[in-house]
Amino acid sequence: MSTPLHTIFSWFETGDFPTQAQFQASWSSFWHKDDLVPISQISGLTQVIEQMASSEALQNHINDSNAHTGYLAKLDASNLTTVNVNSWKEKLGVGEIPANVALVDMGENQSVFNKDQITSICMLLENYVNSNGKIMSGMIEALGLTQLIPVSEFTLQDFIANHSTYDFQINDIIAIPSSDPQQGYRLYFYNGGNKTSEDSYLATGLSNVTIAMVQGLQAALDSNMNKPTASGNYYARHFLGQASWIAINPASSYLLFWNGNDFIGSGIYTDGTKFGIGTTVPAEAFHLNNGRLRTKAVVFDENTEALPYQITHKNRRYYGSDLTGAQYLFMYQTYADLHNLLLGLTDPQKEQIRNDLRLTGEIYSTGQPRIDSVILPFIDNSYTFTQYVTLIGLNLFVDNQTPTANLIMKRVKDINGSVLSTPEVYNITNFNVLQSSPNTLNFGVKWNTYPEGYYQFFCTHNHLTNPASPELLVKKGISFTTLNPVWQDLAGGATVDSNNNIVLGSVGSARTNVLIDTTQMVNGFVAKCSVSTTVTNNGANFPGPTRFTLKGDDGLEYGVSLTGSLDFYPNTVGGFTTNVDVIYISYYNGILTLSAEVNGKTKIFAVTSIPTTPRYFYASRAGGGIGSFSAKPTQLLLL
Repeated sequence: MSTPLHTIFSWFETGDFPTQAQFQASWSSFWHKDDLVPISQISGLTQVIEQMASSEALQNHINDSNAHTGYLAKLDASNLTTVNVNSWKEKLGVGEIPANVALVDMGENQSVFNKDQITSICMLLENYVNSNGKIMSGMIEALGLTQLIPVSEFTLQDFIANHSTYDFQINDIIAIPSSDPQQGYRLYFYNGGNKTSEDSYLATGLSNVTIAMVQGLQAALDSNMNKPTASGNYYARHFLGQASWIAINPASSYLLFWNGNDFIGSGIYTDGTKFGIGTTVPAEAFHLNNGRLRTKAVVFDENTEALPYQITHKNRRYYGSDLTGAQYLFMYQTYADLHNLLLGLTDPQKEQIRNDLRLTGEIYSTGQPRIDSVILPFIDNSYTFTQYVTLIGLNLFVDNQTPTANLIMKRVKDINGSVLSTPEVYNITNFNVLQSSPNTLNFGVKWNTYPEGYYQFFCTHNHLTNPASPELLVKKGISFTTLNPVWQDLAGGATVDSNNNIVLGSVGSARTNVLIDTTQMVNGFVAKCSVSTTVTNNGANFPGPTRFTLKGDDGLEYGVSLTGSLDFYPNTVGGFTTNVDVIYISYYNGILTLSAEVNGKTKIFAVTSIPTTPRYFYASRAGGGIGSFSAKPTQLLLL
């Protein structure tokens, strides 16, 4: 098959090296000058011949001297009549025509071709063959004489066996290479017969095609660069009109880079999948060995693996791992992250940090204040007198002299329990705490001046503040459940009046039924009691111990006692100067608290936690003195 000239020309451009296949394809598009052109390959020739008579008929016709004598003149003009002769003369415009003059048809009815017509339908030799008798290379495709078919078999028999793998037609040339590259090719014409028969392939006798046989090939080759003489990798350089080959020989597996003049090996090594700088055994996709990396930012993908010495990102957090692969969270600059870190510390670790944070010259505890309970857990702010609250915890060293010590109160929720976006802050100044007893802090305010809601307390000393406290409910009119005690085990002068008060006018005792069960002890409660006494000295006759307490079968009891003045029982705190109107006995967060309202004032005393044994109320009076003592539990608030 023929290859277009523009394709062949592109293979022989300056700087190109035609391949064997390209060279063979070029020659396959041309006819060799020594090869005969088959009739079938000349366009239209077969049709013209078919319209001609056979050579035998033509010869017989030529030899027939009487052929066409009726309308053609014989050579000897023997069949021309006088009329014929005169007609020729008249037509030619001549007189008597000499015997040696030939005639050519003229006019519209000419029956032979003139010179221009013959030239237009003929292939002029001068257009296809140069002065040395060779077919011009640029005209071989136009002649369309044949196609060169290069094959890979080394014998004609092997080619015939594999002829189906090639596309060739009649008069195509089959180029069979020699097993010795120096011997060139043996060329065979395919005559159109059976492709599996050796008789269909005619040997040309040609074994080599030389450069000289291709017009202009030598000059084209002379204009190309010489190939490098040594094996290796090269690139072509063109400088000041000169072309040359420059070797490229980097070390194996190292990437190239351009240094401004040449391609040379870089310091980046690759094993095909990983890259390394300073190492030939990269352990990661990119391995920088004993080097530093400087960049404006690093963008991390989500990663759940944990490898030694790794920085990674997962679940919106950054982690660093140690040599074992254990991961540790990198903190953000937020309170929440720092707080969560501190929550994960052990108590000894927290204590060590407390000691490390101690200021120079501190004289108090280095521990952070802690508030465990707020007693009572509620305040009825419908009262206009001062009501006291007791904070129970640890390290409550706040005082009125140390500049860094203070107590503040925050309203954190409204009366409906909705959290305030910005807590309301109130400073507390009327407080009392003993340095010998830093676990109890007591203060009193007129709560009717504060809004209803839920409050928390924050004690600060030596720059340390408790994180939070239980909440105190401040509300107008606290709702209690009415208690109806059943008095029993009355002894001595104990009686019950019309208001169900136990009355002790002289020596005696009594108890109620169980009013606080185990569940209520665990969950917490507040019991409100009324107390009234007129007991006093009778001259030198002083009254004996008089008590009204919460008691259980474990024998432990807590309440108020009258021994000359009314005071908390079992531990006194100095007594009350006047009679008590109301006492509260509460159990909350493991702390039992006694509080008393005395003529518009409140005092609170907290004691250690007690067992959760069911409780009843107990009243008793010893002899001495005059007057009577009455009391009863009136209301109960479950927490």
